[in-house]
Order: sequence, then structure tokens, then C-alpha cells
Amino acid sequence: MAAARTANKPKPRQRYPRGKGAMLRDDLIAAAQRLLERTGDEAAVTIRAVTREAGVAPQSFYLHFPTRDDLLFTLYQQGHDKLHGRLQAAGYAAENADAEQRLRDICTAYLDFSRDDPATYQMLMGSVGQAHDWKELPGAMSYQVIRKAVADVRGQSHSRGTTSAAAAVWAQLHGIAELTRKRPTFPWPSTTAMLACVVASAKA
Repeated sequence: MAAARTANKPKPRQRYPRGKGAMLRDDLIAAAQRLLERTGDEAAVTIRAVTREAGVAPQSFYLHFPTRDDLLFTLYQQGHDKLHGRLQAAGYAAENADAEQRLRDICTAYLDFSRDDPATYQMLMGSVGQAHDWKELPGAMSYQVIRKAVADVRGQSHSRGTTSAAAAVWAQLHGIAELTRKRPTFPWPSTTAMLACVVASAKA
């Protein structure tokens, strides 16, 4: 049993040269991301677990992050950058398509992201960032991509109706992402069929 514990213990990490301390910060972020992907639970991303994963002393953590929440918010920012990039890329790829097809492609990219990187998606929709003004959060950029696509479908940029329709589209996408993950045995219609309903609701 002792031999097994020794085999699982992370190898001691070589110190970075003087002046390269910022690289340790990247190591801590990468270690936290690996924990998140491995466990699928942001609660597993503790200071002790992260520093153990990175092969450094727990005290090293505080040289780069004041608190665990600061590390989680960094992961949150990076995750939203990935989501925003996926949505933007889908929008650019469909730039010459009609507005409904562009919205459909953006919605497809959203669901693909939730399935390709479920641990990150769960964190983005979890408690991280709740204490901040949503307009200042990285996720606001992704929402604006959806809102712009909805506005194009409706043929109106600024209206109370567009704001409600965009929020409803986001809520439906999150519902599809979560329910299909948590209730995989339910006889769900195809993603294509469900997205057709989402796009239709944006026009209503």
C-alpha cells in the first residue's frame, strides 16, 4: 500500500530560474484546469490539491493568487474566452448565410462547447463570478454574440423584445445542454430538431 502511495505522489518539481516566477503562475492554472477536467467539479480545485498537482509547496500559491476564488476566476475568464472564441468563429463562418442559419450555427457551437468541455462549462454556469456585475464578466461577450444573432433574425437591434428573446435563447441552450447531459436515457429529439425550435422562438 505504501508503495502505491509513493507511485502516485507527484514528482518534485524543479525550481524556475530567478525572474521566471510568472511561469509558476501558469503551472498553477494548468494544474487547476487538469483537476477540473479530471473531476468535473470545481470543489475539487482546492489550494492543497492544486499545489500538489503542480508539485510545489502550498505557500507558493499565495505568491500568485490571494485566494482560491482568484484562481477560480482566472479559470472562469479563460473558459469564457474559449466559449466566446467558438461562438465568434461560428458567426464568422456563417457571415454570408441568412440570419437564421447564422443563429443556428452559433447555437450549435454553444452546445458543442458544452459537450466537448463539460467540466469547464459546468464551472462557467456555476457559482464563480456571481458576486460581480454581469456586464463586467467575461461571459457578457458570449451573450452579446447570441444577442446580436437574435437581433439580426428579428431585424431589430435595440428593443425590449430582442432582449427577452436573446435571454430566452440562452436559457433554452443551457436547458438543452444540462438536461441532455443529466437525463441521457430520455428520448430526446435530435439536436437539429431542438435547435429549429430555438431559432423559431427567437423570431416570435
